Parts: sequence; C-alpha cells; structure tokens
Amino acid sequence: MKFRSKLCAILTSSIYCGQVRYVRIVFTRKFVIFFVSKLIPFRPHLIVFCVFCILSQGSTYSQSEKQQLSEDAVNIRRCWVVTVPNAGVSAVSSDAKSVFVASTDGQILSIEAKTGNRNWISELGGKVISPLFVSASKVFIATNSTNGGDQTTLWALSKETGITIWNSKIPFSENIYIGGGNGIFSITHDGSISRFDSETGVMSWNKKINSEIAAEPIFADSIIIGSKDKHIYILDSTIGEITSSPVTSVPFFVSGSLKNGVLFGDDRGNITKWTADSAATSWKFKAGAKITQAFRTNEGILAASDDNFIYFISDYNGDVIWKLRLSGRVNDLIMLSDKLAAASAVGENEVVIFDLSNGKPVTKLAAKHDNSIVNLLISINGSSIIAVNNFDLEFLSLNGCTANQTPS
Repeated sequence: MKFRSKLCAILTSSIYCGQVRYVRIVFTRKFVIFFVSKLIPFRPHLIVFCVFCILSQGSTYSQSEKQQLSEDAVNIRRCWVVTVPNAGVSAVSSDAKSVFVASTDGQILSIEAKTGNRNWISELGGKVISPLFVSASKVFIATNSTNGGDQTTLWALSKETGITIWNSKIPFSENIYIGGGNGIFSITHDGSISRFDSETGVMSWNKKINSEIAAEPIFADSIIIGSKDKHIYILDSTIGEITSSPVTSVPFFVSGSLKNGVLFGDDRGNITKWTADSAATSWKFKAGAKITQAFRTNEGILAASDDNFIYFISDYNGDVIWKLRLSGRVNDLIMLSDKLAAASAVGENEVVIFDLSNGKPVTKLAAKHDNSIVNLLISINGSSIIAVNNFDLEFLSLNGCTANQTPS
C-alpha cells in the first residue's frame, strides 16, 4: 500500500513535459489501483522510473529558478545624456572608447563613451550624405556642398583629435556608402565604386556597375552589393574584379557572408538565403510585410519586419523558431551579445531588451523625455547601447554606471 500511495502522489503531481513546462495529471483512485496492480511484476523498474521523475522535476524547478534569476539580473541603466546637435543627427558610430556623431550640417562630434564628455568637434560644413565609418585610427564621412556643385568630398579625420588628415573629391552623388577592407571604398547610389589609399586618400581605381544600388553593401574582403536590376554583385576588394549573379527580386537589404550564405530581403516580405558558389537559393522565408534588416547569430537569424514582428529563423532551413511582436513597426534592431538583443519601435520612446533563446523581453527603458522618439540604436562592447532620439543621445548600460558617470 505504501508503494501505491507514493505512485498516486507522483501521478498527481506536476511534471515537466517537452516544450510545455508544467502539466498537472490527475487520475482517479480506482484507476491508480488498477494501474499499479498490473505493474506489480515490474515494481523495481517502476521505482527507478519514479525516482528519475522526481529528480527530473526537482532539476526542472531548479533550472526555472536559475533562468528567472538570470532574467531578473538584466537591468538597464541610463548613465549619461548628451543633447543632439541643433541641425539633427545624420549618422552615429562608435568604437570601444568613443561615440562619433555627425549632424546633418557637417558637424562631427567625438564623445567619450565612459563619461559622456566631449573629446573634440570638427566643422566640415556642407550636408552629410553617408554613414560614419570608423577604422583603427580614422573617421570617414562624405559631404556635399550646400551651395551646389558637381563634386562630393570624402573626408578622413583623426580619431584622436578630429583634425582632417585628407579629403578627396569624387563625382557628385546624393548618397554614398563608405566601408573598409583592403583600403577605403566609396559606393555611390548610381553604382560607382572607388578605392582609396587609407593613409593618403589617393584613388587607386574606379569601377561602375550598370545599375543603381538598392541596399547598403557588405564591406569585407569581398564587397557584396544588391542592385535594382535584380543582381547581387561581388567585388574582389584587392584587384577590383566584379562578378554578378541574378536573383529573383530587388534586394532591399543584404547581410551575411559569402562563406555562410548571403541573406537578402525584398519588398514583399521574403528573406532569402543565397549561395554564391552555386548561384542557388538555399531557402526562402516569407513574413507578413517587408523585412528591413537581418543578422546571423550563433543559433539562427534575427530579422525585423514591417509587420511589427521580430523573427528568429533557422539558418539551416528558414523555419521560424520564435517571433516577438512590438507595439509598432520595428524601427531599429541590434545584437548585444550571443544571448541578448535590443529593439525600438516606430514612434515609441523606449528600448526593449530581449532574450535571443526564446524572444521574451527581459527589460526595457523609456527615454528621459516622455515625448521623445527613439530612432537609432548602436551597440558598444555587447553591454552598452547608444540610443538616439529627437532630443538626446543616451548611453544605456547593462553593467551599471561607472564612478565617472551620473545615472539619471
């Protein structure tokens, strides 16, 4: 009878069951007695099984408590706030030590990441038309004259002082992408590609593809470009050789790599994993609206869509692992570490931090001003975020603020 009582207790307790964390199973007394009587010959094996269930249940509770403690430990703090330039922010970038900010009217600002103090300010004038690219020793940016003209200027500034090291004139463009690799490269919206010596600014060569650029390129040893003529162009950054392959739609963003597969999205909500070696599609995933960006992680692909969802997709076959719905369209999405990511929604004033393993939000922080709108996120060292809104640049830390910072 003692054995039967113990089995009744086990069968009416909560047990762990696959993806459903806790399931409560209740049997009638008559059923339990019948069940036990039939299994009496197998009592030793059953006892071992029951002990295993009890230990597994204890382990499950322990793991759940540890997970909850881990989630509770994620705490984001606002460590400093800097007012944005009057003309507005055009681009932001950073390294481990400094945050670099470009205003729309050609003012470049360097801010110390630890304290929020200004390192230097440089007045280039004109209109900023490119992202900021930061190398080991320089900051690169492109501007156009506000007085008209038929040339665009590419600038190289010292990271330490903001002093101009060199500038180079290139044909006029309304939009330019800048990146590194084997030299410094500029890619204009009409498909003109130039390579410059990073130390002198001398142009090594200029190439042209027969289409306008549709998405921000990937800069590496091979530069990957999505074009409006439904092609992906691959540029060898050493010799300037260009190859291309047709794709099924215009790539509105490109990411990934040639080694692990290029990811690109179109305006119909498709994200495609494309392999350059075979010029074939590995898989295609379709969301409810246009996918605006995607990143490859150790466990899968993180993608933002205009249907208000963030998707985590299998890199192997494109299946959805989980999805997270925001309060509006995803405005910006960044990776923080192999465990955490952050996002903001269009028209909202908060940053949401979520767990990459399951897509669950673990913490969030609203901007200092209630009527501000967060429109840009930059990750620093995997534990800090620069959140840019229409009033301020805010330094947010997951590791707490240092003695040199003033939490707010």
